[in-house]
Amino acid sequence: MKKIIGATFFLLVVGGLSAFGIYARLPDWETRAQFGDMFGAINALFSTLALVGVVVAVLIQKQELELQRKELEMTRGELERSAQAHESASSSLREQLDLQVTASRLNGLSAMLASIEAEIARHPSEVDLQSVPYENISVKMSKQEARQNLRQLIEH
Repeated sequence: MKKIIGATFFLLVVGGLSAFGIYARLPDWETRAQFGDMFGAINALFSTLALVGVVVAVLIQKQELELQRKELEMTRGELERSAQAHESASSSLREQLDLQVTASRLNGLSAMLASIEAEIARHPSEVDLQSVPYENISVKMSKQEARQNLRQLIEH
């Protein structure tokens, strides 16, 4: 930024000194006008170069906008893939949770089975299962009936 300000200041000083030099050296306005007309072709050249510069800037800006659009499309695609990955991870977590619930139920049934087998071992002829909270198991049953009912519980 300092270079631009310095260059602008330099050009203003050089232009001011040139104008003062032309005004002091050329005696009348007609001579000064003829001297200025000598540089008409250079003025047209610089105007054309400025117009070309504007056209080039517009073309460069158009290319940059096209690149930006492509980049936005790629970003949109990445975001969609990321959302799909999040959904997949979410469904996997749900499945894992369902499996953990099933495993917990199986562990509970296994503990109940161990408890019932201990009860059967204490009373081999007839089993008292009033403490078992399942309606599928009879309160008084034989050892064989108790095992059969437990197998049915575990299978379901």
